[in-house]
Amino acid sequence: MKIIVGGQAILGETGGVGVYTQSLIQELAKDANISELRILANNRLWHLSEIDPHGKPDSDPSQTPMDLLKKIMPSGVKQFVGRRLREHRLSQSDGFLLHETNHLLLQRFQPAIVTIHDLSCLLYPEFHPPARAKIFTQHLRTTAQRAAHIITVSNTVRTEVINHFGLSEQDVTAIPLATSHLAARSNVTPPKPETPYFLVVGALEPRKNIGLILDAILSLSRRNIEVKVVHVGPPGWANQNIMARLKWAQERGLWDELGVVTPAHLSALYSSATALLYPSVYEGFGLPPFEAKAYGCPVVLSDIPVFRELHKEGVVWVSGRDFEELAEAMAQLLSDHDEASRLGLAAQNGSNRVSWRETAKATVAVYKQFYPQ
Repeated sequence: MKIIVGGQAILGETGGVGVYTQSLIQELAKDANISELRILANNRLWHLSEIDPHGKPDSDPSQTPMDLLKKIMPSGVKQFVGRRLREHRLSQSDGFLLHETNHLLLQRFQPAIVTIHDLSCLLYPEFHPPARAKIFTQHLRTTAQRAAHIITVSNTVRTEVINHFGLSEQDVTAIPLATSHLAARSNVTPPKPETPYFLVVGALEPRKNIGLILDAILSLSRRNIEVKVVHVGPPGWANQNIMARLKWAQERGLWDELGVVTPAHLSALYSSATALLYPSVYEGFGLPPFEAKAYGCPVVLSDIPVFRELHKEGVVWVSGRDFEELAEAMAQLLSDHDEASRLGLAAQNGSNRVSWRETAKATVAVYKQFYPQ
């Protein structure tokens, strides 16, 4: 089979979709069923030989006149030109199947498969920058209609996609993600906070419910319970309403802001954290809880359908709307070391055993159903 993978998500800071795309490319490159693999990124097609060992396109130092022109184009014109460039590249790719890994099919090509990770832009548009929410509102339904098949990363999202777009059961396949990209530990132990701490991993954005965590910290502080939270991840968006509380917590040594860290550093933080705090309002999958559990780190999760589907052991369940409930869960983990240890062991025993090889194998099985004969 000859496959084109949409790889725009692996450029820049790598979030959950980027990790998925990068890991999938690495595994597809080793699959005997695939005779040719190309990556669609930056409006051009990359051959596998141009991809670095981490699954990313090597930098292209050449600056064409079109590259220079795009820098001064209005965003709407730039999107139109980019779509036309992608369609031109794809028109020269007879006999290929396209797999777009990041929600949207913005160009015409058949057959095409798309991975929809969640419906947050449709269900919670207020959680996203307006431009992003507008693009998803305009194009996600067209994507669902145009795709030969849809892949989701959980059964919860599969059900949401089927119901929202009026699709049949056979139109959508759920293929879970893996977490092995942090498995290799470094011989160098990165610095960790000296005092007990809770870990928060992900962008500072509304869906992650950071305001609830900050309110829980304030509640514990008023009860004279010593607490520290360490945040790892990019700055995020639409978070102006939490900045005052975040500054207050940082000034009092209750919140450490580390930004984006290396996988080895993140592994060390997971290994020593009291628990991961992940009280999201909505998720399609959520990699950090699985990463944490692989290192024996208990997870505090909001009681939402996707987490109930995916997590059985090593979890403390809380309401995503009650900061006092979260504060109480944190206080219990700090005071009851035996229970925290039991949860950590249960978390590690119940951690995700799916590998990226298995994720890729299930994905290739979908390709085979729709590959042009």
